[in-house]
Amino acid sequence: MFFTQNHGIGLLTASVGFVLCLLSSGNALAQASPAGQASQTSPAPKSLADHQAGIEQQFLRVESSPWSALGLRLSKNGQVVGPRWFSVVPDEAVEGSKEAKKHAFHARIFHGATAGFALAAVGLIVGGIAVADSNGKWTSNARLLAAGGLLALLAEGVCALFREREIMETVNSYNYDLVRGKLGDGALGQSSR
Repeated sequence: MFFTQNHGIGLLTASVGFVLCLLSSGNALAQASPAGQASQTSPAPKSLADHQAGIEQQFLRVESSPWSALGLRLSKNGQVVGPRWFSVVPDEAVEGSKEAKKHAFHARIFHGATAGFALAAVGLIVGGIAVADSNGKWTSNARLLAAGGLLALLAEGVCALFREREIMETVNSYNYDLVRGKLGDGALGQSSR
């Protein structure tokens, strides 16, 4: 309680994520230990460095991009996978991770809300200006329309922040499932349906 009040819940979430990454890397090292490899009858497995390089290549990455519609770019295996206008994080980019798909769905919802509030803000502000122009002064109706437009702009900004948070949660969930080796199980379960 003291920690979250003084440092914020965001720092607590980041700390938990860091600890989980440390635990998962320790698990990967334990699985690649010589004692674990000695009991296997298959040919010599790939080295730990090769295994890590293979996983890192499959990571879903986020980069800032001034040329993208949302100011960021998602890439996987060296190819750009998003965002697009209506599918902020495509389902194909997070195939096999249920948690990542859930966050991607939430990002789409917030993306739609952001666009809706932006359109509402423009309409209300333009309507307020038109009412004020037709009356020759700012009437209470014109002020209410303009104030509604400003509130819609504020709501748009809040939804945009939540959209970006969900995009980051999508990327983190996918990469976490990739490191933990949970993607294959989800992909197999979906293909059998």
